Amino acid sequence: MDQQNIFHSLLKIGQKSMGKKTYIYSLAHPITEEIRYVGKTNNLIQRLQVHLRDKAKTHKNNWIKSLLLNKMIPLIDVIDKLPHAKARGFRTNDAKQESNT
Repeated sequence: MDQQNIFHSLLKIGQKSMGKKTYIYSLAHPITEEIRYVGKTNNLIQRLQVHLRDKAKTHKNNWIKSLLLNKMIPLIDVIDKLPHAKARGFRTNDAKQESNT
């Protein structure tokens, strides 16, 4: 995926990020669509940008780095939208457990 396509993808995500909501989202492989990560954010576009730049040595970051080396980025998908007040106590582990049931 070239830089222009990445930019357009981020713009589409940014349109979903508007409003006072917390988003529960997944990152998935762009070809297999296997979900590799579940997180929460108030701003999808900013969060994806942080994921793409993160240099920490973690399994998730190594996976994203391998995608970037192959000119791909993870698919980001909104699993749920919650009002900020409801999302305060929500942990991403809750979403992982629900998806395994």
